[in-house]
Amino acid sequence: MGAVVGMTGGSALAAVVTLGVQPVLARLFTPADFGIAETFAALLALAFPVASLRYEDALVLPERDDDARAVWHLAAALTAVAVAVVAALAPLAAPLLTGTASGAALAPFLWLLAPGLLALRAQRLADAWLVRQRRFGTITAANVARAVATGAWRVGAGTLGHGGGLVTGFVGGNALAVAAQVRPLVQTGLFTAPPSLSAMRAAARRYRRFALFTTPSTLLAALSARLPLLALAAMFPLDVVGHLGRVFLALAVPLGFAGGALSRVLTADGADARRSGTLAPLALRTHALHASLAAWPCLALVVAGPDAFEVVFGPLWREAGLYARVAAPWVVLAAHAATLSPLFDLTERHRRDLAATLALFAGTGAALAAAVLVEMSAFHTIALLGATGAVLRAGHIAALLRVAHVRAAPAVAAAAAPLATAALALAPVALAVASGAAPLVTVGVLVASGLAYAALEARRWAGARMPGDGSHGA
Repeated sequence: MGAVVGMTGGSALAAVVTLGVQPVLARLFTPADFGIAETFAALLALAFPVASLRYEDALVLPERDDDARAVWHLAAALTAVAVAVVAALAPLAAPLLTGTASGAALAPFLWLLAPGLLALRAQRLADAWLVRQRRFGTITAANVARAVATGAWRVGAGTLGHGGGLVTGFVGGNALAVAAQVRPLVQTGLFTAPPSLSAMRAAARRYRRFALFTTPSTLLAALSARLPLLALAAMFPLDVVGHLGRVFLALAVPLGFAGGALSRVLTADGADARRSGTLAPLALRTHALHASLAAWPCLALVVAGPDAFEVVFGPLWREAGLYARVAAPWVVLAAHAATLSPLFDLTERHRRDLAATLALFAGTGAALAAAVLVEMSAFHTIALLGATGAVLRAGHIAALLRVAHVRAAPAVAAAAAPLATAALALAPVALAVASGAAPLVTVGVLVASGLAYAALEARRWAGARMPGDGSHGA
């Protein structure tokens, strides 16, 4: 548990830095500026999964470091090819986007797609190798460096009136995080004995399931997650994407930092746990910890989203709080599924992973098609996406826990306990909203509720065995 505590603590610091600067950014940039940044990030997210054919996901499986080095260098070589392809194609796409207002606003930033992809992929490859080496502190330090660099860059650009600072800050912050990891990578000996081409070909054959099944599965998952934003950018003004992006930031960013820490520890410990027959309790512990972190934020935005967004980000962002009420469960469950996603790789259930992501993609596409056919408003489209996404992600989580042989009863109990605590803590907030209290008063009660929830959860965890201890799935 030391690794979990250390990485979660460092991730909390990175999340605090990232979120702490958001009220300033919300007053320096418009919702349309944020919409451009969200659309840019969505395009990168579609290129990200296929860049290395996901070979780095296999890094924890080889028993020998020499074999793992061959896997890493194979993934790096494939990434270089993908970045070159994006650099060649991006200029060709620019003229195609000028036909719509959203496309014309995005076109000037397409040249940053290649360096952005390079920075993201380099960071992913560095993280994957450092997880194998159990250098969790280095990963955490890089995350904090990225948060600080990105925030400072964006505030500086916004102060100078540069609306594109949200995009350039995203790319620059990730590049600086990679720079912070170069020396530790060299110290681990990653580059001292480069593998031969025959070793890399052998690695490609041995772990081809990651290319054949994990890559399309991850791409479909990215499409399921990002297609709504891209579709909304095509259907409505960029302000809508900017508002929904604030919802993702309020929930997905802090949960992503914490979930990323839990996911890395699950990845690092999972291979040994599977061999020793203890993967089920490890998966259940991860599930329970993330549920404890996610329950209160999710219900808080459902209950008091509009008031919270107005006070924190300014009156211009109250609309985002309305979207949060219908989208929060979807965003939280997606973050939860991402935290547990290594379970498919650890159990080598790649076909099941592909089937689950196909269901996500088909369900999301059907919801978007229905919204277009009925000509729904932006709010009702997001509400439909939120309801569909929540159901699909719940099924995704169940599939992930099932491959780890986690029984349904303890899994449901692990999620229900923090939800009950959160509902109890948020009861005064619901009364404040129902009585029409001023937004500032509601947020004051909300802060007290959050502190009460943290205290209750800490007491519950301190007084009980870690969920999953001694309980193997059938």
